[in-house]
Amino acid sequence: MTPGNTCVPYPAPATPGTDPVAGECYILHPNARTFLVCNLLGSWLDARAWCQAFGGFDLAQVGDTSEHDALAARLSGGRGWLGLTDQAAEGAYAWSNGAAFTVGMPTTAPPWCSGAPDNAGGVEDCVEFVAGATLDCWDDTNCANTNRAVMCSR
Repeated sequence: MTPGNTCVPYPAPATPGTDPVAGECYILHPNARTFLVCNLLGSWLDARAWCQAFGGFDLAQVGDTSEHDALAARLSGGRGWLGLTDQAAEGAYAWSNGAAFTVGMPTTAPPWCSGAPDNAGGVEDCVEFVAGATLDCWDDTNCANTNRAVMCSR
């Protein structure tokens, strides 16, 4: 994946109920923030560079339940990169755009997957959104994984 302005944003797939084709994005506005959920796969760093190529965007930052639920609906059982990382200091999570890590979820805590974050193998410094059939949660994983969707916000 090469960062660039190759994504053609649109509000809905051409055929309702289908996913965007490669290189296309959903645009979401669950509240004041704008999200792009794109059918492109890459590492966390690749995804971040790609988001930043759109000016004002960075990897997705989730601030409340409506944003979380909107992303879950668009991932439809898939996985996508969040802009959350503890690369600077293990266990001290921060958003990639420098914003403080706060989440306004109903429990006032991020919806971590069972057992996460666990830094398995000492190499899990980036956070992915896992959209499941019955549970939508966040998991720490290796930043070099390349099979995650690009999710941007501003």
